[in-house]
Amino acid sequence: GGDAFLFAPSGRLVELRAYGLAGELRYRARFEDYGAIGEGAGRIELPNLVTIDAPAMRSQARFAWNRVMLASGLSDRLFRLPERRAGRGGAW
Repeated sequence: GGDAFLFAPSGRLVELRAYGLAGELRYRARFEDYGAIGEGAGRIELPNLVTIDAPAMRSQARFAWNRVMLASGLSDRLFRLPERRAGRGGAW
C-alpha cells in the first residue's frame, strides 16, 4: 500500500492515489480548476473542483466551490500531538 501524488509541470497537485496492501486502488482524488485567493505574499491557489473516486465501492463525490474564505489563524489546540509513551520504542 501507499500513496502517489501527481503534480502538473506548474507544481500544482492534480491527483492523489491511495493504494491498498495488495496494490489495489482504494481511492483517487483529482484537483482541478485552480483559482487564486488573497493578494501579494498571502496569495495562494486552491482547486475549485475536487473529485474523489472509490472504484471498489463504485462511487464518486464531487466538491465544487464558488467562494472560499480562509481563517486568519488557527488555534494551537488543533495541532497538539500526544506525548510519547515510554517503553514502546518511542511509539505514540
